[in-house]
Amino acid sequence: MKTKITKYIIVGLIVIFGTASWLSVERAINVENSSTWLVPAIWFSLFYIVLALGTIVVKDKIILFPFLAVGFFSSLIFTFSFWHIALLVFSFLFVFLAVERIAKDTKLNIKLDIAKSVRTGKTMLILALSIAITSQYYFELKNTDKINIIPKFETSDAVSQILPMMYPDLKEDEKSDLTVDEFILQISKQGADGMLGNILESQGLNEKNIGVSQDQMKKIIESDQDMILKEGRENFSQIAGIHLTG
Repeated sequence: MKTKITKYIIVGLIVIFGTASWLSVERAINVENSSTWLVPAIWFSLFYIVLALGTIVVKDKIILFPFLAVGFFSSLIFTFSFWHIALLVFSFLFVFLAVERIAKDTKLNIKLDIAKSVRTGKTMLILALSIAITSQYYFELKNTDKINIIPKFETSDAVSQILPMMYPDLKEDEKSDLTVDEFILQISKQGADGMLGNILESQGLNEKNIGVSQDQMKKIIESDQDMILKEGRENFSQIAGIHLTG
């Protein structure tokens, strides 16, 4: 009796987690400030787990497949399109193959090894979910003007912490705004100081031995500012993906 209850709990969770997963995609597209990555990732991870677990625990495919289909095709509640239906059917075929592989491996094992059995169908399940998720995103966005749904990874805070460590002079000016040209010249100045110091240290020399001081090196850089700024702007333009003028 307990085994039967467990089976129905698992297939029920397949429907619940499946519907919640597709809902999270729908919210990521249509609800402002909703999670576009973390929440869908959590729901689809849970969906994947109960799919794999259901395949092992629920031996009766007459019970399993209807619930799998409901969990999978509940995506149509949020996005209804002929081609979306076609892609869901196509992806569900991979679910069917995954279930067959996992069930076959389970029968062949003398001792139950859940991790090993799931691995046999893992690729098929992931591929099926990938196709279905991509399909829902595409067809739900097709007739809307929503464009800001790509997951964003902010790096500005990290960069603002790292740069002052590399270039201490920037820390002194952190409260002031630097133009692109000022930033390039600041880095060039730091580079010149470091380069001369490294040369002297590696050769066991000092400024008097070579007849070139750090002040003279700075003057050389200042005389070539136009060339330094031109090359610096080109490099930063390539990084930023836009043309920078200073």
